[in-house]
Amino acid sequence: MKRALCWLPVVAAVVTGCSREAAVPVKSSAPPPAAGPVKVTAVQRHAEAGHILLEITFSAENPGAAVVEIASPAVRLLAADGREIPHFFAPGRFHPALAAKAATQSQADFWAEESQAGGALNLEVLGTRVPVK
Repeated sequence: MKRALCWLPVVAAVVTGCSREAAVPVKSSAPPPAAGPVKVTAVQRHAEAGHILLEITFSAENPGAAVVEIASPAVRLLAADGREIPHFFAPGRFHPALAAKAATQSQADFWAEESQAGGALNLEVLGTRVPVK
């Protein structure tokens, strides 16, 4: 029985797609290091009940020593009027993360009003802003 219990955390990590290195949201008094080059590589838009689900695929470099969860305030989508568009979150689904001291390709999902999705949008990753086209 002890042998089976030793493998349980490893099996759970593989099944859920988690790594042993926990994602750490950026919430400290010191600002995180600015992201290296950020590039939006794909944008998919899905109309859903008067809103638009935006799936933004991007590459970014996390120069910090900690893994950063792809959630606000580390990763944000800003509308033309400067308002932050909320992240889309599905139950049972984990936020992806930017690996520490590495360039990573990832995806962030946002739930925008139709009026916001039609205007200019900017993706902000660790303080580096790029336009979303």
